[in-house]
Amino acid sequence: MVLLLLLIGTAYWLFARRLTLDLEQKAQAMARDVAFAVEHEEGKLQFEESIYLARRLQHPDLNSDAVVQWLDLGGTLLHHQGDLRLQPRSPQDGRGYRQLDPPAYVYVVQGLEAGRPFGYARVGLALAPLNQQLGRLAQILGLLGLSTLAIMAAVSWWWTGRVLQPIRTAYAELSMFTGAVAHELRSPLTALRTNSDSLLHHFDRLSPAELRQALQEFGEVTADMSQLVESLLLLARLRRDETGAELQVLNLREIAGEVVGSLAEGAARKGLTLALERDPGEKPLTVRAQPDYLRMMIRNLVENALQYTSEGGRVSLRCLEAGGEAELQVRDTGIGISPDDLDRVFDPFWRAERSRARHLGGAGLGLAIVSGLARAQRGSVAARSAPGEGSVFTIRFPLA
Repeated sequence: MVLLLLLIGTAYWLFARRLTLDLEQKAQAMARDVAFAVEHEEGKLQFEESIYLARRLQHPDLNSDAVVQWLDLGGTLLHHQGDLRLQPRSPQDGRGYRQLDPPAYVYVVQGLEAGRPFGYARVGLALAPLNQQLGRLAQILGLLGLSTLAIMAAVSWWWTGRVLQPIRTAYAELSMFTGAVAHELRSPLTALRTNSDSLLHHFDRLSPAELRQALQEFGEVTADMSQLVESLLLLARLRRDETGAELQVLNLREIAGEVVGSLAEGAARKGLTLALERDPGEKPLTVRAQPDYLRMMIRNLVENALQYTSEGGRVSLRCLEAGGEAELQVRDTGIGISPDDLDRVFDPFWRAERSRARHLGGAGLGLAIVSGLARAQRGSVAARSAPGEGSVFTIRFPLA
């Protein structure tokens, strides 16, 4: 705003100075024309011709806004033309000055004949037209300044809102994230405190087997909390893009087979079928990814599918090439997800009211990690599902 006022003030000052100089130069030129155009006839000075000549050269309006006067050496008025009133003042050669009432600029030139002065030519031009121009200029610059301020205010408001929007979003996410973390940690911490108090209170009456069982429960709770913390740290690195993933050329089918092999026994114990579908004569499907991260993505998707599939259900993986990309599909016959919840399945700690019931376990970070790892490795992940019809999660990577 200060800069804008400075620019407007500078523009006004420059324009006013230019108009003032033009007016002064006009008065000076007219006075010189009058002084050097005077004629002598029969020993008398003829002023009419000099005034006529000066008026023709300078085109002044010798009415209320201008006046031309001839004075003798003593300052007595000899002749004049024009209605502008000049205040009495002793003439001085080559001097310009301003009078206040009425406002005017006056310039005086001494007339010479044969090197000898014979009088003065005095020209006055009213400042009213100049002041009117400056008034209009002030109005225009004022309107321009107000318009500029209004535009700047609107742009600043819009830009500030745009700049602050990520901050608002981050703050909202941080509040949600903090609340969710506190909620997830409350249960295991409460269990640890309750069990430790009970153990201390009844320590003398517990058998070695009961002590061993209590310690095992402590270990399980601690392991769950450690896994939660590790997942949170990984999510934080993914959000800051600080994973430092060094991409390598990998066979997607081979990595998927390794994950299926490591989880097959656990799936069988739950009464579920886990399989990697293969086509006869299929070729390696290569992608650029970080090996550990790719295994973690596939493992999280498979474990998620196993968790929400009832006994007797099936979880299958399929690798294929589509549209210049490599795809890994994880399909299950589980409880499915409603269409309204599909957009939120990759949010941290998110669980749908029914389809992601808390009693099934887990912190709700697996799919969020999959989404973050996909972005970190220039891939993507998507989901499609319907309640009671199972779900399909698809990882896509550019072909290597």
